[in-house]
Amino acid sequence: MTRLTIRTRLALLSGALLLVLALTTGYLTHRIAAESAAMVRTAELLSMIERANSARLAFGELRYWNTDLAVSLLTLAERKATAAHQRPSATVSRWSMVPSDLPAT
Repeated sequence: MTRLTIRTRLALLSGALLLVLALTTGYLTHRIAAESAAMVRTAELLSMIERANSARLAFGELRYWNTDLAVSLLTLAERKATAAHQRPSATVSRWSMVPSDLPAT
């Protein structure tokens, strides 16, 4: 191997370090993009879970007020049962916004 000047050695070392820096930056950018896509997917699933939970609560209220109406035959219970009957319909109609490509788990 021929003797290289200090200037040449420093240039080669700087080039090697810049190459390592560029490769590291590319790798980290790729990983961050993949994690970002996973985060978006998680947010979509969380939104779907929240809608399902609100539907579960609405159906629970409907069942409660229908039972109360059947037992007591009160006007207040009748109004609450009617209102509770409308909530699940509204909740289910919001489900039309759920993307069809989500897995059914």
